[in-house]
Amino acid sequence: MVSIRDALTEGIRLLENSSPSPALDAELLLYYVSSMSRLELIVRRDEPLETYDLYISLIRRRQNGEPIAYLTGEKEFMSLPFSVSPAVLIPRPDTETLAEWAISHIKDHKVLDIGTGSGCLAVSVKHYCPQAEVFALDVSDSALSLARKNAERNGADVNFFSCNILKDDLPDTYDFILSNPPYITKEEMDALDTDVKDFEPHLALFGGDDGLDFYRVIAKKAFASLNKNGYLAVEIGWLQEEAVTELFASHGFTQITTLFDLAENPRVILGKKE
Repeated sequence: MVSIRDALTEGIRLLENSSPSPALDAELLLYYVSSMSRLELIVRRDEPLETYDLYISLIRRRQNGEPIAYLTGEKEFMSLPFSVSPAVLIPRPDTETLAEWAISHIKDHKVLDIGTGSGCLAVSVKHYCPQAEVFALDVSDSALSLARKNAERNGADVNFFSCNILKDDLPDTYDFILSNPPYITKEEMDALDTDVKDFEPHLALFGGDDGLDFYRVIAKKAFASLNKNGYLAVEIGWLQEEAVTELFASHGFTQITTLFDLAENPRVILGKKE
């Protein structure tokens, strides 16, 4: 039987030419199949790996570009655990810029998350703002099912419902409307890395030829559904600051502000309905 040490060495070797981080990927998959911590694996490195066949099968799938989060079914966001599947976009650290702003402002207000996906944004807001009334919508039944499981997993009472933002009006009114909509352009879609383009849902990525299809609709419908002094806050692609700012202004939003991510790229546009 293959030892834990030799299994890790083999995993790294197999990923050397296909992953930008072969050692990290091999370790993460080893933690997953063994259910051991890093310290346990070090202490027990000469013991046989009982799940070696499963480990190598996952390594092979990673060789083909499948994201680690889909292989393990898990991704952390805002220090909370989220289940993920190919039905939803994998939560990114960039989106924490939007989550952190929302959590610091929402408190006990009424909030809607448009295009919730895994539910990472809505669930995080409810977890850290327990007095808030949180609603979340998505067009995908599979995404909504997973989001509900994540809400239950994190003890967050979120009201999920099905809605196609491109066709349907928003029900009710809200104090805050948040969204991380699809914003990848046609040109960018063609240039995406394999692990994104071939595995993550295009429904959650593609924002039309110029990447702005959803912003046009969200800006209009959010302004109509926001209460007085309410806010719309959306994540953007790093080249979309000017275009989305203009869209916000054209629909009546004021105090339009850009928030930057940790890499100092424009990441969130927010505007107020006065």
